[in-house]
Amino acid sequence: LGSKQIALAKLKPWCFNIFEFVESFPNREEEKTFTVSKNAVTTIFYEVKFNKNGTLNYFDKGKNLLYKELHKFEDFGDKGDEYTFGRIGPESVKIKDIKRKLVSQGPLFCEIKQDCILEILEKLSTDRNKRVGKAYIPVETIFRFYSELPRIDIVTKLTNKAKDHRLRICFDLPFRSFETLTSTHFGTVKRKSDPYGDDSYEETPSGIQAQKRYIRVNDSINKAAITLMNKGLPEVELVGGYRLALTLIRSIGYLSRMDFDERPMHAGPFLETPGAQEFNKDYTFEYSFLIHSKEDSIYLSDDYAETFTLGTKAFIVKDKMVVQSLSESLIFTNNPWIRISSLRNRNNKLLITLFNLNTVYENTTLQINPKFKQCKDITYDGKIKSEYKINENQFEIAFNAYEIKMLEFE
Repeated sequence: LGSKQIALAKLKPWCFNIFEFVESFPNREEEKTFTVSKNAVTTIFYEVKFNKNGTLNYFDKGKNLLYKELHKFEDFGDKGDEYTFGRIGPESVKIKDIKRKLVSQGPLFCEIKQDCILEILEKLSTDRNKRVGKAYIPVETIFRFYSELPRIDIVTKLTNKAKDHRLRICFDLPFRSFETLTSTHFGTVKRKSDPYGDDSYEETPSGIQAQKRYIRVNDSINKAAITLMNKGLPEVELVGGYRLALTLIRSIGYLSRMDFDERPMHAGPFLETPGAQEFNKDYTFEYSFLIHSKEDSIYLSDDYAETFTLGTKAFIVKDKMVVQSLSESLIFTNNPWIRISSLRNRNNKLLITLFNLNTVYENTTLQINPKFKQCKDITYDGKIKSEYKINENQFEIAFNAYEIKMLEFE
């Protein structure tokens, strides 16, 4: 774009929009609150300061609440297998050679790059009952801070130099919670934060959870909340009700074992899997966090996670002339609880899958592009459940709690 810059509109993530090209960025009063250095960032939402150990302190201006030492590495030994984590202490991470610099700065966002070395224990002993040796893992992390967006995006690159261990990145919370909201393909699951069970279980209950795009934790007493988002990192845990831990690496050498306390019986064949150690492999991890109010609806967490994981599409245009059809909406819903899961073309018909994120009944008005004249609610094998009459490019539709619908447009 040369010297020209793009002014970003206040977008609603559940509808389609297009950016407007302008000659210069508007001189808004609130931009004065976006101050940046290699060790600190201030926006209208927060103040962030980096610590000597590589973590960061986050002060939430709206809640007047301080989050200390966010983004902390944790590493335990792992004597388990590909099914189950088998914890071996001690937890050991020493941060060395921290270097930090401001690598980009503009009116929309800035980026701070931090390089460091993690010193951890290298592997399990021959009897697999303790950790021995030392390993050094080089880590490069880029933190992206936005001037008008409360989300903070993070990219971490490292090379795994150890075996038989689990490396996690942790966010310690200034509050406790006894449950989590974790995203699935078509909604969220509410779970207890601590493991639970009784003596009848042969396998020790675990607080480890599966997730799709995000996990959300609400303060059980006050109004604070955090949403931790990820790209392709499916394992997460809320430890002790206050430590939100995202798994980066699990290095293990066996498909199944039965010699550890968490699960003292086989879950599959006893086979060595040396490739599962992921030794000397290079990794790039992308994740993000948003500190907000627990009064915000869960669809806000879903919006931010969706825009983070799906990214942005860009178009090259000539002489600032945008083809009008690019700005035409294909489909629009006026209810943020109703989410669009997929769009596809099948036999010259448009199939759109939508679902209700809410735990209760919701209805919405769907606006559809004028080229579509008929709509049918169908099953996944193509059977017609009902038909909708489109008047002036729109129609009403209702969803039960968590209901999924596939609509066919001709």
